Amino acid sequence: MRLPFATSLALSSALLCLSACGIKERIEERVQEEIAEKVVELAAGDEVDVEIDSKDGKVVIVGPDGERIESDAKGGKLVFDGKDGRTVYEQGKDGNAQIQAENGYSAQIGKTIPKDFPIALPKIDELLSSIESEDGKGGKTYSVTASLDSEDPDEIATFITAQMEAEGLTVTKQEVSSDEGKMIILSAKNEDKNVDASSMITSDQVEGETVLNLMVTWNRRP
Repeated sequence: MRLPFATSLALSSALLCLSACGIKERIEERVQEEIAEKVVELAAGDEVDVEIDSKDGKVVIVGPDGERIESDAKGGKLVFDGKDGRTVYEQGKDGNAQIQAENGYSAQIGKTIPKDFPIALPKIDELLSSIESEDGKGGKTYSVTASLDSEDPDEIATFITAQMEAEGLTVTKQEVSSDEGKMIILSAKNEDKNVDASSMITSDQVEGETVLNLMVTWNRRP
């Protein structure tokens, strides 16, 4: 079956949602962005071939140049074969997932803070997701998203800033406030150490209570 590119893109974005649950729902957006980018490369504005097996839930998308995406929603697995080799995404029954690519890229997606996370974090109410990845060239990236046991975004921003500065990073701060809450964005870098980092702290009013969320990303370049 041949489908227009826009339809195939929407379908591919929905592939992993078929098996989404818990932690997976929190990280789905990031993973879908990666898959969508690959579909854009695959389709290149042309039509693509799509095969759907309604019995076992497998979907196969093949591009005009032979690039291929195969999704097994029931098995929690997605395979992309492209010009840079094969990339495999697998999700376990516990909601943790991993990505492994032939070009050396790898990622672990779960719900525990990586053991060698570069900085201390404030008191966490619930860890929503964590991603630890390596680019195969010596670079490494961490990302943690959590809800916090605090109602003061400025206090959290001060804490994170101190942690980043203790690692030798220069930090800049931006913030936006409204009646509903506040968002603080921290950007940091140390060119000598080949490190850049960022943090986003958001406070929202939910049913009369302040809910504070934190995301911290740390990237060490090769």
